[in-house]
Amino acid sequence: MKRIFILLFVLSRVLYGYSQSVEELNKLAREKSYKNDFQGAIDEYTKALKLNPNDAAIYFDRGVLKGFLKDFTGEIVDYTKALEFDTTNSDYYFLRAIAKNNLKNYKEAILDFNKTISKEADNADAFYYRGFAKTELLDFKNAITDYDAAINIRQEHAEAYCNRGWAKAQLHDYTNAIADFDKSILINKDYVSAYYYRGWTKAEQHKFDEAINDFVKAIEINPADIREYNLNGAVNHSLKQYRNPLKKYNKTNPLNPKLYSINYKKGLLNAYLKNYKQAIKDYDFALSILPSDSFVLFCRGIAKAKLNDSINALIDFDKAISIDATKADYYLHRGELKIKLGLKESGCADLKKCKELGGTPLQTPCN
Repeated sequence: MKRIFILLFVLSRVLYGYSQSVEELNKLAREKSYKNDFQGAIDEYTKALKLNPNDAAIYFDRGVLKGFLKDFTGEIVDYTKALEFDTTNSDYYFLRAIAKNNLKNYKEAILDFNKTISKEADNADAFYYRGFAKTELLDFKNAITDYDAAINIRQEHAEAYCNRGWAKAQLHDYTNAIADFDKSILINKDYVSAYYYRGWTKAEQHKFDEAINDFVKAIEINPADIREYNLNGAVNHSLKQYRNPLKKYNKTNPLNPKLYSINYKKGLLNAYLKNYKQAIKDYDFALSILPSDSFVLFCRGIAKAKLNDSINALIDFDKAISIDATKADYYLHRGELKIKLGLKESGCADLKKCKELGGTPLQTPCN
């Protein structure tokens, strides 16, 4: 009997130590994640899973951190593992669906959103993101139904209004699309996407004056975002249809030193619409206020190159690189221009630098 007691005592100590070890690792993981040391936190969770490989919550937490690091494939693996041990948690399905959306696996994502909604019928975000997946699959009518559901659950859902408007625009229901964009902007006056898509939709209605105002407003709010947009919706129309409204815009919105940002953003818009001379004027004014803005110098250089003012374009690229030598695009454009001018050796050196910084030069003379 004494021997059995001793064995039980030893076993209880082992189990107690095991439990404490997992708890300590989880605590360390949480502490590291709070400090944004996501990889360090993942490592701690991995250690914990070696001790307790059947803990769904740990797999889930590790998956979330992998998502922060944009390891969407690894994220999905962890959520799938968590679901092996717990199929009742709607969060596991929901975040796995989001990760699949991020990998553009929209059909598979929809299946997980379906599971989420079956367990949590009032999850507005599940309807919204399922609508997004359907939009990407060009299933606009069913996407609209999902956006409707999201809005019914959460009336102030600016993103759902905006995306529903975009889906309606794709079905040529422009009037109701614009009403949705208006509502989205009413909820969030700084929502860039709503201005951009409203501008695109107005352009489709040939309301070019209003379209210009929306494009410029979007750029004014966040030029970093608007650079990622493709203005194909705008430039599919004759540029002449934009030039007169843009001239009026420039006339009724004079250069204002207190609005430095709007002037170089107007330059971006003019450049998008191939109004390079006007773009240069906008960039000139912006640089008179902030001459050290490397991006504006770079943009002005591109506009000058488009007008075949190669020497001054090179000067602008040189200045931009002297201010910020970390941008691959700066070297790319300078290198391509140099090669065009017959300065092959120097141009190839720029393209090599571009590649070192993560860029992808297309020039072949250097190969």
